[in-house]
Amino acid sequence: MDVYIINSAFPLILALDKIKIIDNTNEYKLIFLKNNTHQKIEDYLVENFNKKNIFFFKNTYFGQAKLLIFSFYLSIIYKINNLYIGTIEQTTLSLIFNFLKSNKKIILSDGAHCIRTYWSGRNFESINKKNFYKIKLNVLSIFNANEKYCNSELSRLDFYRKNKNILNKNSLLILGGRYHLYKSESQIYSNLDKIIEYHNKNFKIKKIIYHPHPYELKSKVLKAIIKKNPNFIINENNSLLPIELIYKKSDLFPMYISSDNLIPSTSFYSLSLVNSSIVCSILDVHKNMFSNLTRAEDYLDIFNYIRSNKNKFNIIRVEKE
Repeated sequence: MDVYIINSAFPLILALDKIKIIDNTNEYKLIFLKNNTHQKIEDYLVENFNKKNIFFFKNTYFGQAKLLIFSFYLSIIYKINNLYIGTIEQTTLSLIFNFLKSNKKIILSDGAHCIRTYWSGRNFESINKKNFYKIKLNVLSIFNANEKYCNSELSRLDFYRKNKNILNKNSLLILGGRYHLYKSESQIYSNLDKIIEYHNKNFKIKKIIYHPHPYELKSKVLKAIIKKNPNFIINENNSLLPIELIYKKSDLFPMYISSDNLIPSTSFYSLSLVNSSIVCSILDVHKNMFSNLTRAEDYLDIFNYIRSNKNKFNIIRVEKE
């Protein structure tokens, strides 16, 4: 039996791609440690997967304690072949990773965080200090990794691919970012204007869909964006569902993708992986736009990765105000 223990959205995307083949069997258990932004994800899993194989625990002290007990109970009644687990920086998942008996243990990478951890290695020690026995880590990701940091397995995300063309050539999807990364709020609106200007000039866009970040749904910045851009279609109802699942469910999906997030979104990679015709355009920004220098270093890591791997993303250059 394979066991998947998940605590965030992108590890779930990787897990579902793995379990798609065995969903109608009893050969896996998926355990989701959820917070208050994950209700849409829970609904999707209940509706689309075998309920006997899926379990949910709240990401509270009590919920984490129940997760620990349940995980070790599973290891007693089942022989666990592969243990797939979300980021082990979280103490509860670290304890399970280190002490739950299984034939093999695999970390499900948390999106583009994989670049700073297993490619540049800048964040590797913060992960490896949770690896009590200092075994070489096995990592499942969509990003290339440096073999000195881990054994890497690349996912193709086949579960999310479509057999027909569903792309709308007149539509732009803007993925809303984390606004607190910006030093200046006015820069957010300026960067959005640049994204719109770039796409109108190069692709003659007729429809713009704005997909807010789940943690920004009640922010004053989002309210200001909506007020400043009355032509936006706000994808608020689906914003709590990972964009990869939205793509899988869609009969029509925007061909053009961009984001006002200062750090390039994992979704650029995942969406262009499942459909190579999707056109992604990313912001080329200045590190002094960031409110936090560490996040600026994350941005530089990702941009260096893009250049190293020759990813075919369009670049939208923006100036600091």
